[in-house]
Amino acid sequence: LAFLAMPMEFGSSYYLLLAFAIPQIFELTKNSKIDRFIGDLSYPIYILHLPIHAVMISQNFLPSKSIQTVIVTLVISILVVVFIERPIGRARERWTLKKLAKS
Repeated sequence: LAFLAMPMEFGSSYYLLLAFAIPQIFELTKNSKIDRFIGDLSYPIYILHLPIHAVMISQNFLPSKSIQTVIVTLVISILVVVFIERPIGRARERWTLKKLAKS
């Protein structure tokens, strides 16, 4: 987001500044639940955006196909994380603890 917001006249010095800032930004946000949730959304968004766009291209719910795709992708990705990924992760953790306890 920082890259997109910066004017182009800063050139390569901006890339250098951004490269040094990323570790500091990570250090500041590593314990943030919001940051972790956004990170959890990245893979479902990556996997789902093309199939969702393929479905949305034939629909006319919103004036812009791009906005439509972004909104639906975000909603479905949140549902996938909350109702599929997290429950499976908890079940896998319980299963692993049971296996370790038997050993």
